[in-house]
Amino acid sequence: MEVRHLMLLREIAGRGTLAAVATATHRTPSAVSQQLRTAERELGVKLVEPVSRGLRLTAEGQLLAESADEVARVLAEVEARLGSGWVSPAARSRSAPCPAPARRCYRA
Repeated sequence: MEVRHLMLLREIAGRGTLAAVATATHRTPSAVSQQLRTAERELGVKLVEPVSRGLRLTAEGQLLAESADEVARVLAEVEARLGSGWVSPAARSRSAPCPAPARRCYRA
């Protein structure tokens, strides 16, 4: 499961049709449909079911769509940390020498 699949399900939950999702995400309905089929194939479950003139999330789709908000929040937090120059203590303590071929390539 990819993050983009979670975001797609969140959009479907909020908009109800592939056409509306496509318009909102600046993609074609065909591309949205293909991404949805890929997510269903990878997970091995149906994520949506047709209803009159639209789609409704299955229980599995709803579970994933609800998780999308939390995933988006965590990703935004990580991006903010990276943007502020935050580095984990574990990353600061690691220092590896430059590999021998790289030292030869960058020797001044």
